[in-house]
Amino acid sequence: MGRASVGRGGTARVRGQDRLRSEIEDLRRDEQNREMIRIRDYVFPSRPATKTTGFTVDPADKVNLYLLDTSSGNVTATLPLAADHGGFRVTLLRTSTANTAAVVANAADTMEGYSTILMRVEYEALTLESDGSTTWRITNWKKTEPARSTAKSGTYTISVLDEERTWMVRGNGWQITLPACDATTVGRRYVFKKTDSGTVSVKRAGTDKIEGANAKNLVGQYAGVVVYNPDGGGTWYIEN
Repeated sequence: MGRASVGRGGTARVRGQDRLRSEIEDLRRDEQNREMIRIRDYVFPSRPATKTTGFTVDPADKVNLYLLDTSSGNVTATLPLAADHGGFRVTLLRTSTANTAAVVANAADTMEGYSTILMRVEYEALTLESDGSTTWRITNWKKTEPARSTAKSGTYTISVLDEERTWMVRGNGWQITLPACDATTVGRRYVFKKTDSGTVSVKRAGTDKIEGANAKNLVGQYAGVVVYNPDGGGTWYIEN
């Protein structure tokens, strides 16, 4: 009987130890879950903040949507170091047409290769997520380009701030120069149309190329070209 009693006690102790191990494992899993929640908590519910001057994005503010109001001046948003905030996600939305809005990476960080992204049009939105190292991933980039056109009859260099996308050119012997690829929004298109006789050249900026060439000549009335910047890599592609 004594041995049987010891056996039952031993079994009870084993079962108790099993329960204790299980509880410890539960605690460990709970701690891991809390760590995951702490990391994922960077993706918090939408809490917008309006900015009218330059500022640095601070995850401690628990804001994940910044409204960049440029109506009274330029607004530059500087990102924190990606390495310090792995998993942090933030959206920046431009809410005005006046002046300029820009997003700047910190130190040697980039936004998938970009150190600066200019937000050129009203309601342009950019969502970024830190990879925990040196890169801010672009998870969404909504660009609504205004459909504007203008006429030119003399030498002109297009600025990244110009909202016109269609350029009606006339005259002879002058050139219109594109902005630098790496300074314009990825996906930017420009349309050039000649409205009279003569020749006007569409020229690249700096060391950029237009499909391997330095310029594209528009010769004669109704000549035209559409150029496209697919990746900011230094080449304008011809679409027509």
